[in-house]
Amino acid sequence: MSWLFRYRLGEFARSSFWLFPSLALLVAWLAGKLVLGLVPDPSWPRFDDGDVEGMRVSMAAFASSMLTFMVYAVSALLLAVQLASGQITPRIIRMTFSRWEMKVAASIFVFAFGITMVALANTTEQVRHGVLILFAIAGNILAIAVFFWFVEEVGLGLRPVTVLQKVFADGKDAMDSVYQGACDPARTESQGMAQELVGRPGRIVERIGPSGTFLAFGGRELMALATRAGCTIEIIPQIGDFVSTGDPLARLYPADARLSEEALNALVAFGPERTMRQDPMFAFRIMVDVASRALSPAVNDPTTAVLAIDQIHRLLRYAGQKNLDNARVHDAGNTLRLVFPTPDWDNYLANPSSIPTTCADGTSGNVFSQGVPNVSAFDRAYRQQRSLRAAVDWSSPVLDNRFVLGAQAIYSWNMHQVGQTDANLNGTPRFTLDNENGRPVFAPATA
Repeated sequence: MSWLFRYRLGEFARSSFWLFPSLALLVAWLAGKLVLGLVPDPSWPRFDDGDVEGMRVSMAAFASSMLTFMVYAVSALLLAVQLASGQITPRIIRMTFSRWEMKVAASIFVFAFGITMVALANTTEQVRHGVLILFAIAGNILAIAVFFWFVEEVGLGLRPVTVLQKVFADGKDAMDSVYQGACDPARTESQGMAQELVGRPGRIVERIGPSGTFLAFGGRELMALATRAGCTIEIIPQIGDFVSTGDPLARLYPADARLSEEALNALVAFGPERTMRQDPMFAFRIMVDVASRALSPAVNDPTTAVLAIDQIHRLLRYAGQKNLDNARVHDAGNTLRLVFPTPDWDNYLANPSSIPTTCADGTSGNVFSQGVPNVSAFDRAYRQQRSLRAAVDWSSPVLDNRFVLGAQAIYSWNMHQVGQTDANLNGTPRFTLDNENGRPVFAPATA
C-alpha cells in the first residue's frame, strides 16, 4: 500500500460523513443475524404473548421514527451549516461534517433503524426472539436521547467561539506535527537554504498530475527514498501553496541522482483546498477570515472579531514555544536528506528588512500600494456599540377636522461609539489647497 493511498484513505475516513452511518447499517444487520443465530431465546416471561401484531406495529413505528430522525437531523445540519458559513466562514462546512459528534449521532440513528427492521422482519407467530426485540427497543431509546444531544451539539457547536476553539485545537495539532521540539533560546537558528546545498548544482523535478493545493508529503518515505538514491531532496513549494501541472516541485542534489520523478510525485498529496494536516498557517488564515468577515458591514459583529483575535494571540503564544526551524532532516549518519520550507517567522522578527517591500514583478506598485502590513489593534476599553432611543408622538384634528396637528419628539443616546485611527498615516501634508483656506492634503498630487 503506497503512502499516497494511505494518506487519501485516512483523509477520507476523517472527513467523510456518510461512511460511518453506512457502516452502522451493515453492523446492525450483522448484529441482528448474530443474535438470531448464536444467542438462545431466553426463558423470561414474554411481554408480547398473544399480541404479535401489536409488537409488529410497534416495531414499524420505531423504524418510522428513526427514519424521521435521520431526515430531520441531516436537514437541520445542512441548514445550520449554510447559515453559519455565511456568518462565520465557508471553511466551517468541512470542519462540521468531519466532527465525530455528527458522525456518531447519525450512526446511532441508522443503527437503531437497521436493528429495528431486522427485528420487525423476524417477528412472526412462529419466530419471536426476545433478545433481538429488547435490543431494538434499547437502540430506539438510546437514539431518542442522542437526538436531543445532537440538536444541542448542532446549535452550540456552530457558535463563533466554539468554531474558533476548534480551529485553535487543529492548528495546535498541526504545529506539533510540523515543528518538532521546543524552542531553545540559546540555539542559533539558520535560515534560508541549507549551507550544505549552497553552490551545488541541482535538478528540478516537476509536478506530474493534476494541479491543486499542496496538502502534505510523506517525510519518512522521502527520507528513505533519498537515502536509497544517495541524494538530498529539497521540497520547493510550501504546504498550502497552489501548484500547477509542470511547476517545480522539488530539487535533487546532486543533479545526476538516480531517483525516479514518478516515485517522488507519489509521496506528495494535492487537493482542491487547504487542510490543517501539515499546514499550521491555515489555522491563522481561517481566524483572520472570521475576524475580517465579522467586521464587514454585512455582518457587523465586533464581538466575534475580538474572539478571533484572542485565539490568534493564543496560537501565536503556542508557536513561540516551538522550534520553528526544523526544515532540515538528516539521516543516522548526519547526512542531509530532506529540506522543506516552513513559515520563516523568526527571520521576520530578527531582521525586519527581510520583509518584502516590492511586488512579485519587482516594481513598487502604484501610489495606492503599501509597504507596511495592515494591522488592526483594538483598545482594551473597546465595547460593542449600544443605543437607547425614545420617541413621543401626539396628533389631533383641528379646525373642524379639516387639518391634523401633530408633534413628535425623539431622544437618542448612543454609547461606545467606534472611532478609527490610521497609525500608518504619514502626517506630513503633500500640498495644500489655497482655495479652501489652505486645507492640507496628505495624498500625492499624482494620485
